[in-house]
Amino acid sequence: MVQVGTILLALLPLAQALPASTSQQLTARDEFKHQLDAYQTQASDNMKAILANRTSGCTLDKVVVRKEWNALSLAERVEYTDAVLCLRTKAPITPPSVGNGIKSRYDDFVAVHVNQSSFVHWTIYFLPWHRYLIHSYEVSLREECGYTGYQPYWDWSLNGGNITAQAMFSGEVGSLGGNGQYIPHGPSNVTIPSTPPQFVNIPAGTGGGCIQDGPFAGINVTMGPLGPPFSNNAFDDANAGCVTRDFRDGQLMGTSTYDKVAATVASIDIDAFSGGMDGLHGSGHTAIGGLQGDLFVSPSDPPFYHHHAQVDRLWAIWQGLDFENRRDAVTGTLTLMNTPPSAKGTINTPMDLGYIGGTKTAGELGSTIDGDFCYIYG
Repeated sequence: MVQVGTILLALLPLAQALPASTSQQLTARDEFKHQLDAYQTQASDNMKAILANRTSGCTLDKVVVRKEWNALSLAERVEYTDAVLCLRTKAPITPPSVGNGIKSRYDDFVAVHVNQSSFVHWTIYFLPWHRYLIHSYEVSLREECGYTGYQPYWDWSLNGGNITAQAMFSGEVGSLGGNGQYIPHGPSNVTIPSTPPQFVNIPAGTGGGCIQDGPFAGINVTMGPLGPPFSNNAFDDANAGCVTRDFRDGQLMGTSTYDKVAATVASIDIDAFSGGMDGLHGSGHTAIGGLQGDLFVSPSDPPFYHHHAQVDRLWAIWQGLDFENRRDAVTGTLTLMNTPPSAKGTINTPMDLGYIGGTKTAGELGSTIDGDFCYIYG
């Protein structure tokens, strides 16, 4: 069972040691980045070797590569953000009876995350369910809005984890927009929908208001936030607002640097990997802040998908280092933080995307080169 203390450590920056010299910091950072790059190369080579022996299904000539955001050209980045904006213009497929705040195909994905957030975090569902969600979102961008690429991921550790220095959030053309407008405010709460609910206090960031620049400035969201406190208004368009962000520069710098990411990928089993991922995952959301700090409606802000592609990437690397033994490795029970106590999940545990997708088992979602999936990370 995940302890509350573990959650707090996952969401708040770790205590910092006395700073080393700049050259020492760069040397250590480079060493850990090289180690992580070596893990990815080895995992990729292992997967390609498997694909090279196939003659049907996902093969070496069919597999696609998901890239880091900064590896895309300016034209590719603009094509991506245009496709996201396009998805926001398409009619939803979720029935109106679910809620009048679901206005678009983009909202369909937010709605399913709202509906299932109490089940798909700190449980067996977390890794495979989000893999399924990201894939379905990627397919929609491609098939409904003409996007020709694949879902990019966000390398949290770039620029030493200093989010305001990362080009992805510069606010310039080809970025995902910058911080929210600065509004003086106090700490915020992250709601953990356990039994009973828990609320984690997060220090105030440097924004707090609507994003001011980039492709998503001025867009409205029509769902959420849901917590805190808990309410039933997540799908009510009377609860509409803008996309907010509240950058916390120290968050990634304390918890998501290359040494910590590499250590998680080096985990000896799925339990250790999942434990390390709890901290990395939580830090990504709270570093961006704003809507990303709401466990339920965080997909309202598009970097959600880059963040979770990075989570999926690290899981795929970990799996690829020993694919035969790790493909079907799962961990966690059926209830959030095992409250109330429940059975452990298995590879036969069903994962459901509601109106935007069918039901698949954890085992069917355990490989990026089988079933509906045919991708690796670059």
